[in-house]
Amino acid sequence: MTSINQDFTMYSGDDKTIVVTITNSSGQIVNLTSLEAAQFIAKKYSKSSTVDITKTKNDGITLNDPATDGKLNILLAAADTSSLAPGEYYIEVRIKDSGSKIGTVSVGTMTLKQADSL
Repeated sequence: MTSINQDFTMYSGDDKTIVVTITNSSGQIVNLTSLEAAQFIAKKYSKSSTVDITKTKNDGITLNDPATDGKLNILLAAADTSSLAPGEYYIEVRIKDSGSKIGTVSVGTMTLKQADSL
């Protein structure tokens, strides 16, 4: 089931971990042991062909206990946002299981604020 309005705010150049919990239509945690792929993207507009940030399973996306907690941990490193302009970005998380079923599990808005330099 797709979770909508999964919005968050962060400052450019910060490290941030976003946790996405995947549930089914009944609200139960999904067992992710058969997860083949996961992808997080951020781009200026939902229909934009230019993707500003991409994270994938084992390259920025990790799982704690895939059998029981249904959580994807998405690490946005400082370098991912340090060169982006402040503003709102469309975000989306998609997964693919071992049966090649693909689903969009989360969409929302990342609000990026300008950080002062250290």
